[in-house]
Amino acid sequence: IDNRFAFISNRESGTVSIVDVRKLEKITDVKVGSGPVSLALSELSKAIYAVSETDGSVAVIDSQGQLLTRMKAKPGSRMIRFAPGGRYGFVVNTNESTVNIFDAASNRVLHEVKVGKAPDQIIFSNTFAFIRSLETESVNMIRLATIGTEIDITEFPGGQAVPAQGS
Repeated sequence: IDNRFAFISNRESGTVSIVDVRKLEKITDVKVGSGPVSLALSELSKAIYAVSETDGSVAVIDSQGQLLTRMKAKPGSRMIRFAPGGRYGFVVNTNESTVNIFDAASNRVLHEVKVGKAPDQIIFSNTFAFIRSLETESVNMIRLATIGTEIDITEFPGGQAVPAQGS
């Protein structure tokens, strides 16, 4: 959170280890749920968010290593990323072909958005979230300015073949 700690997901044990980088010592393990696969830091809330692929939950860990809350999503969640500023988090669910968008200020899910089949990556510009899916050559883009009230989503061609067919 302030470059003093490293956070490491442990898929087999369902924990996130917090390591003091200066001392190279593990401080604690935080139980987050089965199969944590992705971690992200919100600049706004100064918390770490851990996604469980098995049950889809998102565990929220504060800077002291305490589990604050869990948000529910569906199994198959694979990646979590924050839009610029750290307020809105995006959880990509490959199995459900959805993206859950939550507010880090309240730790509440705001939207579940259907996107292309088998989404696997998300990147951001200052104004859009871009979601790539493995089973379609199209890319979905969500306008960040509209997230608080509604979802403005657009699709555009992102190549000539589906990414799953690539090397």
